[in-house]
Amino acid sequence: MGLRKPCLDYILKMLKDNKREFKNLEMCELGNQEFPKRNWNGFKTGKQYFKSLGVKHTSIDWNGKDGALSLNLNEPIDIGKFDVVTNLGVTEHVENHKQCWDNIYNLTKSGGMIINISPKKGNYLKHKLCFRWYVEEWFYKHANERGYKILDIGIINPKNELGFDAIKCTFLKEDKE
Repeated sequence: MGLRKPCLDYILKMLKDNKREFKNLEMCELGNQEFPKRNWNGFKTGKQYFKSLGVKHTSIDWNGKDGALSLNLNEPIDIGKFDVVTNLGVTEHVENHKQCWDNIYNLTKSGGMIINISPKKGNYLKHKLCFRWYVEEWFYKHANERGYKILDIGIINPKNELGFDAIKCTFLKEDKE
């Protein structure tokens, strides 16, 4: 999906609304998220942008580009715990869906947030190497199974800047570790 303006605005809104300070915030970004024009206000990637705000940023992408850790979300990952995990159009590309979401759960600290923007079922059907599309009901069921609180859910920027409908959903991980 890339880090388009509606996606970045959503992340920033969720962080602000939930009183998350940028300085020393530990963030794990799934995928090596690049800005579509490869240069947004002088930034090529989400990693560059968030680090400029004082965020301790880690990205995971099998391609290992732009400082991303070359890891496969189909396999168990143990690289620590993060205050925020972002999933901007990544999980639909991972064949082992359960393991991918187990990784997200395990990467998120108790009290941490998981910010998702995923293609809605019936939209963006030419999406490359896509194994699934999402419906809002899936996020409600997933939250119930994992013990997450849903902080926000809905459609982000329908058929405008993204060019397709996407579901936005932010979880709060409330379990005690």
